[in-house]
Amino acid sequence: MRRNEATLYLLVGLPGSGKSTLAAEMVQKLPNAIRLCPESIAKEYDESIESATEFALKWLNKAMLMGYDVIYDASNLTREERKEVLRWIPRPIDRTVAVVLGGNSEEDIEKALAGNSVERKHTEPEIIALSKIYEVPEKSEGILTIVNVA
Repeated sequence: MRRNEATLYLLVGLPGSGKSTLAAEMVQKLPNAIRLCPESIAKEYDESIESATEFALKWLNKAMLMGYDVIYDASNLTREERKEVLRWIPRPIDRTVAVVLGGNSEEDIEKALAGNSVERKHTEPEIIALSKIYEVPEKSEGILTIVNVA
């Protein structure tokens, strides 16, 4: 393992924007990566999303300390949500990449609604409400690299 060389890939996007699909592809391509998804943990273990998020964040810390790259698969729409995730990165590790899938434009909302139609996790009003709280990630948040995925 590559102690202290782990990278956090923080996926950012509306529900249905393709985060989980991209996360699955990344796990296949990055030999030392694991995916942590609070929503999947909550569903699998019949836990609240709050409990699952706490569990995922603790494992984010442990995995990075062991040298694993972590793909954190959640919406991460606001600076406050991202700040909470970044707080769990073990120091001195500071390699963070925000992978942004769309934003809150009408086109992004339509894409999210279309992507969400398969699993029906969120209603149209929920996705529209989430689009209104979306904040574009910035390096000033403590993110080293920001990558926009079309």
